[in-house]
Amino acid sequence: QEFLATLLEDTAALKAIVGNLLLLALSDARALRLHRVPLDLTELTEDLCEDLKLLEPEREILLRHDGPAPILADRALINQ
Repeated sequence: QEFLATLLEDTAALKAIVGNLLLLALSDARALRLHRVPLDLTELTEDLCEDLKLLEPEREILLRHDGPAPILADRALINQ
C-alpha cells in the first residue's frame, strides 16, 4: 500500500511536469490561448502570502502595496 501511495505521488508529479512542458511548448509555438479577465494583482499577492504563511508559519512575510493593482491576466496561469 505504501508503494502504491508513492507511485501515485510520483505519477502526479510527472503529470505536473508534462503539463508545464506542454504549456512551454504552446507558448513557444505562439499557440497558447490566454483567457484574460480583469484581476487585482494586490489581491492575488495577498492570497499568495496567506498560502505561504500556512506552509511556513515561522517565516515573516511582509507585503506592501498602495492599493488595488488591476491587470488583465489568465487566472488559471496566474494560479499555476
